[in-house]
Amino acid sequence: MSSRLYVGDATQKMEYSEKVDQERNLCTVIVTGVVLRPKDSMVLQHIAKQYRINQGIGRFLFDMRGAIIQGKMMDAFNAAAQATTKLNMTSFEYQVALVYQGDMSDHKFMEDVLVNMGYNLRVFDDIDQAKSWLLKE
Repeated sequence: MSSRLYVGDATQKMEYSEKVDQERNLCTVIVTGVVLRPKDSMVLQHIAKQYRINQGIGRFLFDMRGAIIQGKMMDAFNAAAQATTKLNMTSFEYQVALVYQGDMSDHKFMEDVLVNMGYNLRVFDDIDQAKSWLLKE
């Protein structure tokens, strides 16, 4: 497992750690601290892209339960849209589960946007359900 600290600015920090399970083709990213949408979402999307390119990983579990998500509904839309526009991520190469706690409305909106763009992505409030969905064949 690797750990990194990403500093958005002097007062807002997002921290994350990654764990790769090659046998299951799964990368789990545990995110804590303050996540500024859409900027920090781009960092997390970049992680997925690099694991896809460098190790062929196709399944991603982003555990956001320990993070404070800052941003409005349009920021959730922009975070979703940037996956294709700025990172050139191809939808069929990724299966992504995002796990949040609390109010799910903005997260579900982001899910709707990405699913409508062709992404295999779901938002959960239960980590076990997220894992089950990712690992079913």
